[in-house]
Amino acid sequence: MITVRLSGGLGNQMFQFAAGLALSLRHDTGIELDARSFERDRLRKFSLFNFGLRPTTATETLKKWPPVRRGLVNFPWWKIRHGIGVQYVRERGPISQENIAQIGPSAYLHGYWQNERYFADHASEVRRALRIVSPIDPTNQKWLDRIRDRAAISVHVRRSDYTTDAVNQNLYATCDLNYYVNSAEYLAENISSKPYFMVFSDDPEWSAANLRLPGEADFVAHNSGDAFIEDLRLMSACRHHIIANSTFSWWGAWLGENPDRTIVAPANWYRDAVRDLNNPIPPNWIRIPLMANADAASM
Repeated sequence: MITVRLSGGLGNQMFQFAAGLALSLRHDTGIELDARSFERDRLRKFSLFNFGLRPTTATETLKKWPPVRRGLVNFPWWKIRHGIGVQYVRERGPISQENIAQIGPSAYLHGYWQNERYFADHASEVRRALRIVSPIDPTNQKWLDRIRDRAAISVHVRRSDYTTDAVNQNLYATCDLNYYVNSAEYLAENISSKPYFMVFSDDPEWSAANLRLPGEADFVAHNSGDAFIEDLRLMSACRHHIIANSTFSWWGAWLGENPDRTIVAPANWYRDAVRDLNNPIPPNWIRIPLMANADAASM
């Protein structure tokens, strides 16, 4: 059995599930989802139910999982009582394909696993598992029809914690306005259809006031709160994509329905060059440079 510890937002949970699913398929075994971390998380919650997935809740199974917090006593005690035969795999920096191949059929995965290489060999199965099954409401259905009729280009602008949280400002590169304009101009020059942009953002008012794109643009502002899954559904229906350095828009592009889509991504995901060597951007996506030393607060 492959057990996956889930944490973080929707995009993080999707990466974690995808890595676990691919590993379970390689070993022809089952997969369990450990969602206990959300019991202590005030900002995030389990979000994979929109794909028809559910966390494991069997009491006896939960008892055999490692403690949510390792501690000096809890984790060694778990290893003695239940850890025999279970390969506890903690993601620490880049993991090579050789190391992935060494993970056996009875493993507990603890990490983010934010790279396509962890599941590229089972991409079709991951796509099927991450198909949104929750019903679409009439408003989003109208937007979906418009997107498909107009061969839309999705544009994702993430601000919120990227512009207000000091930790994130120091960790992630900044997708400045020049990045979005240059990316939009690249697509306008390299696609056959007239560009029509569909902008998704956690700050739609700011985006509408500041973003100037070379073509008609609509700004999606109605999917707030728990309706974020609808933005993902609409993004994946677009013909082409301009993403932020955000796992949410990464998945919106990767799950795209158009087999001939062009995906534009920031050249740098992280500020630190060493950390950025393990960024999640696939080699066939177009990378657009970011303004050097951009100030996140001035986006």
